[in-house]
Amino acid sequence: MTNGADRGVTRADRMRDGIAVAILVGAASLYAYAYLGMQRLAAHPVDSTKLKMANFLTYEHLWQLSRIGRVMIFVGVIAVVMSALMHARRPPRS
Repeated sequence: MTNGADRGVTRADRMRDGIAVAILVGAASLYAYAYLGMQRLAAHPVDSTKLKMANFLTYEHLWQLSRIGRVMIFVGVIAVVMSALMHARRPPRS
């Protein structure tokens, strides 16, 4: 049985890995931004009807961003798995 070092790493491998990491970092940043925004809204309740509506709309926006972040994390994990599988299935160098 051969190890991964026998297969070598190509430029395409590095690109796939870089894209997967970029997706994961972007997704985690987006989710963290939404989470912290929701925490800020919860920490500062308002009494005015107009401000309540504005806070509700802000919350809805942040909730959508958190959903997008979760989907992007899922896509990033799939990209990592696909990259690993492509590398593992490559025949060893002679």
